[in-house]
Amino acid sequence: MNLSAGKTGGDKLKHQNVDNLVKKIEVWGNPDSVEAIRVTYGDSDTQKDLGYPGDDNPKVIILGKRDRITEFSAWSGPFVRKLSIKTFSGQQIIVGDAPDNDDRLDMEVGSGFLAGLEVSADAAKIYRLKPLFLNKVKVTRTNNKARGNWKDHQPTWNEVTLDTRVEKVQMWWRTTLNKNDLVCRAIQVTWEGGEITSIVGITDNTTFDAMYTFDLANGETVTKSYMRTGAKVDQFSIETSKNTKHTWGASPGGYFYNVEELGDGILIGFEGASGNNQLLSLAPVFAKV
Repeated sequence: MNLSAGKTGGDKLKHQNVDNLVKKIEVWGNPDSVEAIRVTYGDSDTQKDLGYPGDDNPKVIILGKRDRITEFSAWSGPFVRKLSIKTFSGQQIIVGDAPDNDDRLDMEVGSGFLAGLEVSADAAKIYRLKPLFLNKVKVTRTNNKARGNWKDHQPTWNEVTLDTRVEKVQMWWRTTLNKNDLVCRAIQVTWEGGEITSIVGITDNTTFDAMYTFDLANGETVTKSYMRTGAKVDQFSIETSKNTKHTWGASPGGYFYNVEELGDGILIGFEGASGNNQLLSLAPVFAKV
């Protein structure tokens, strides 16, 4: 529960919709105050004004399907002097200005999904402001069986984090000695924010490698995943919400498996086993929100 930033004054206004969250925020400002805020909700394009927007162009944030607010700060004296909002995708708006002795209130953003705002405002400025966020939800993970390695399906390595999405997946593969088979040999993931994991497996003398980068800013998710495995990982594939398909490896051999659990389609890592210069088993891990 957030406190309100600012003092009393103006008309009390409140707009909230927990079933159709805010997808667009427009903020009008004066040199020393926040003038008005307009929110647009979900798929309905319903707009609500909090305060009285002016004629000047506002500062704007447009939230993608999976984007969320990570910081919401307000500076207040007798009214709200300054407002700063940041999002997970890197968008930011700053409106107004505040002297050093003004109070800064960093709001709790909960899940990061904004349901509405509560303000007091007149035609000139916003006097009091409180954002209304959905509570943070617990994130769990899928538990798909690691496919491959007929003798032992148990993973021996794990590259999974519950609070960070995978942005890039790179895999290496090569032909086997009989030249008729392709085998996946190594994998590496890059987390959102740029942290790169160690390479699992062997990249020496590989024939092919490929990387796929998710469009996280626009909420790209996995809609289907499948693989071919036998005693090793022959092929791994994903299809996404952007109607793209990407495949690593190309073996016609092994058994075909659909990845059964996709959670919310948010890839958060992999686990599996490696040895004998190849990936012996593999399982993608997805978030369940």
